[in-house]
Amino acid sequence: MRACRPFALIALVVLTMGGCQTLTEELPSAPTTPPVQIPVLPPIVNPGPIPDVPSGGGGAPPPPTSEPAPPPPGNGGPPGQIPNNFNPVTKVGAKVYFLECEGEMVPDSEFATAAQVGCRIHFDCTPKDAANNPTQSQSSPQWSFSPGGLVDVGNPNDFTPTVTAKSPGNLTAYVVIDGVTSNTLNINIYN
Repeated sequence: MRACRPFALIALVVLTMGGCQTLTEELPSAPTTPPVQIPVLPPIVNPGPIPDVPSGGGGAPPPPTSEPAPPPPGNGGPPGQIPNNFNPVTKVGAKVYFLECEGEMVPDSEFATAAQVGCRIHFDCTPKDAANNPTQSQSSPQWSFSPGGLVDVGNPNDFTPTVTAKSPGNLTAYVVIDGVTSNTLNINIYN
């Protein structure tokens, strides 16, 4: 019986292997990842030419100061906008910028030719060069209002002076910049 034992053991192993099945299970597929979103950056806007900085005779530009330098005289465009043009002033345009009545801006009042007593008249002037481009002036504007008794004048040496209409009549206004006289404005002030 001892001689049978190894055969029995081999038979047992063969039977066991024959009765076994290979189990296979499906592995989960790789997780799907959402597509990568590449951010779209806004275009870089060119701020325009960089103004020349005087160097004081070929050296480096002066270091920035903690206090901003006051703007040079000469507006040359809409209020608050200073052109980068230093050509001589050859003409000056003056206009009524808008009317203000009872503390409110009057719609569509640019270039107004009439204003009611009590309203404020906001003026504007633009010095221009020979090519009709806004330019820097060398001096402050000098406004004239006639007859002066029709209005109370704020600052007549401003690019955007404001006057208050106080009496009825016909007001004329003009400005002189760098020796150049603007067009004359005629405004009827009424009750």
